[in-house]
Amino acid sequence: MYRIWRERNFRIFQHQRKDVRGLSSQIEEGVRACFVSFQGVKKTVVNSRIVQKWRSLLEFLLCVDRM
Repeated sequence: MYRIWRERNFRIFQHQRKDVRGLSSQIEEGVRACFVSFQGVKKTVVNSRIVQKWRSLLEFLLCVDRM
């Protein structure tokens, strides 16, 4: 969400914009960093659901980039 909000602010206040690929790449990097931080977390049903939601979000963002 941070990257999207930051992009919004850049567009509104600084009249600058990134292309879709650049923005989705930054989002993907952020999601990957979150996955790395999950490596030490115990495998529980709740944690597995959270990881699955992150993966679904990443897949969605990558599909949007291809449209």
